[in-house]
Amino acid sequence: MTIVRMQHGAKSRPAIFPHWLRLLFLGILLAISITGLLLVNGYVSQKNLRMPAYGLFLVFGATAMGLLLLRLDEWRQLRRWCGWKCPSCSATYELREFSEVHFWGTEAKKKRAGVLLTCAKCGDETAFEETGNVHSST
Repeated sequence: MTIVRMQHGAKSRPAIFPHWLRLLFLGILLAISITGLLLVNGYVSQKNLRMPAYGLFLVFGATAMGLLLLRLDEWRQLRRWCGWKCPSCSATYELREFSEVHFWGTEAKKKRAGVLLTCAKCGDETAFEETGNVHSST
């Protein structure tokens, strides 16, 4: 089985804001959207403007909820990958951003099969399967 390194051409840049601040911002946007949905009847007196107001709060709320869930999933995966140990030197991986992670796949499927993690201590790059086991190339 041949391992193919999967990368996309888009350059990623480091995040400007810390992870907790981005989650806080998305949470506040979600709370504003929910509050707006609950209070739109009391503050919008014209009936023909209520439907666009509902739509606006729904769009912002759905976007905030989707981005919040995506960020939480990335955070969960990073915590999981940082708990794995390098097979060469037994040091734990130190990943700060999701954009630092590279993925590998098989040539036949051209689909994500696992992650390639580089150890900060020894510099070895190891292919891990999604289950956390080291991928054997045989």
